[in-house]
Amino acid sequence: MKENNVIHIKFEYLEAIEAKKDILQTEISLLKIAKKINAYQELRKQELKTKIKFLSKLKGTQANIKKIQRNLPEIEIVKTIPASIKTPKSKITYDKDIENELRNIQAKLNTLQK
Repeated sequence: MKENNVIHIKFEYLEAIEAKKDILQTEISLLKIAKKINAYQELRKQELKTKIKFLSKLKGTQANIKKIQRNLPEIEIVKTIPASIKTPKSKITYDKDIENELRNIQAKLNTLQK
């Protein structure tokens, strides 16, 4: 059998009081930590519930989008460039129109200055 050797430590009165204070402060800190852990666990549960609700609503939305897509007719995308964009003639006439406007405005300014 093992022998239990008991060791006695002698504390001064003030040291014992300080040790008790330290132990009580440690207990307070541990209880505060336990309280925060419990609060964290509750928040985590709420977060998971919210995520589950979000995912179910997302799946419902995806299903609704698929229904809408099935009901809508498919469109044909035309990949031809309109003739007005292809020809550089339209740019030339546009530039000429701007030049004419500029000349007209300049002429009006000249008459006002005289």
